[in-house]
Amino acid sequence: MIRYLAGRLAQSCLVLFGVTLLTFFLLFILPADPARMIAGRSATIETVNRIRAELGLDQPVPIQYLQYVARLVRGDLGRSYAQKIEVRDLLSSRLAATA
Repeated sequence: MIRYLAGRLAQSCLVLFGVTLLTFFLLFILPADPARMIAGRSATIETVNRIRAELGLDQPVPIQYLQYVARLVRGDLGRSYAQKIEVRDLLSSRLAATA
């Protein structure tokens, strides 16, 4: 029984790793520039570069992925720039409204 549970746990970890990797790289290959979208069309290049640095988009891709996974492990799903709040707060307010 313990061996079965350990196997299932290992499979779950592999699936979660695959999902995070796939999600990260699908978002990474999108042609849109998140820093430019946040800054707006009339933003200066200095503003866009500052936002890239704040978001860690100026880091190498493996470092960005590790930071992404570290935030997910902590339960940090990021920030909604449209709503101007943390995603986990947005989710909890939406879930409370539907309950």
